[in-house]
Amino acid sequence: MQGLLHSSCEDIFRQLEDNSIDAIITDPPYVVSDESTTGGEEEIANLGHRRAIQRNMGKWDEEFDPDFLIEQAARVLVPGGWLVVFSGDSMFGKYHDGIKHRCDEQGHNLFAYKWTVTWHRTNAAPHIRKTNFVSTNEFIKAGIKLDDGKKIKPISWNWLGQRNMANFIQGPNCMGRERLYWHTDDHGVIYPCIQYNHCHWCGSRGKDDRRRHPTQKPLYLWEHLYKILTKPGMKVFDPYAGLGSSGIAAKKYGLDWFGSEISEEYATAGQMWASGRWRPRSDEQLDLL
Repeated sequence: MQGLLHSSCEDIFRQLEDNSIDAIITDPPYVVSDESTTGGEEEIANLGHRRAIQRNMGKWDEEFDPDFLIEQAARVLVPGGWLVVFSGDSMFGKYHDGIKHRCDEQGHNLFAYKWTVTWHRTNAAPHIRKTNFVSTNEFIKAGIKLDDGKKIKPISWNWLGQRNMANFIQGPNCMGRERLYWHTDDHGVIYPCIQYNHCHWCGSRGKDDRRRHPTQKPLYLWEHLYKILTKPGMKVFDPYAGLGSSGIAAKKYGLDWFGSEISEEYATAGQMWASGRWRPRSDEQLDLL
């Protein structure tokens, strides 16, 4: 398997043989969705042109079981292979306990817990109602698969020097040209929207008609992890790939990467991005729609 696949991770895991993957590095659902919307006209009056903050990520953020991911990772990873997951507050304890304490039928630990890295987002969404702390931090938790409970070295580990190995990464959330926006016509065909000020569709329908993935991770995060955890040729699987930004970064490091994404819309946008077809249609083409 290669590239971004439009498929559920459950289907992909069923096709994978035991001990066949070197690393699973992924950004699973955080299960934080609700039906609320923060940011009515009065609330955002002093925040410029910022859009209302949608709390409903979609159905994919509701039906997620971290136990399934941990169990499948323990089956398909090679001994010494990495399991690395992004996490918010709601799943932090489940990943920590699952990676550190999950055992097989013989009572052997499946993983050796290795570390937690904090990602501090410098452009996190503001807390409009001013009743709590601004949520700026997300977490990355990691373990390596053990060999029948026995200690083992990770399949790959690249020390970058004291200055570059802090368990703290600081930087902006995905923005600028790296953030993928698109429009869909009545038939579900995707039209990339790269520059709002020069987009014919935005001019006729408005900026709020644009679609995007709500949790697209920036490339510098994936690249930092790959630089430390991988070596060229490693087989890396991202079961919750979204737009496949993890795969875009993987090309830089010569990884044998593949990912699964259950949403056809996200998978299609990601496949266009990866293949170099992420180009806005011309005004003449859009006029014919």
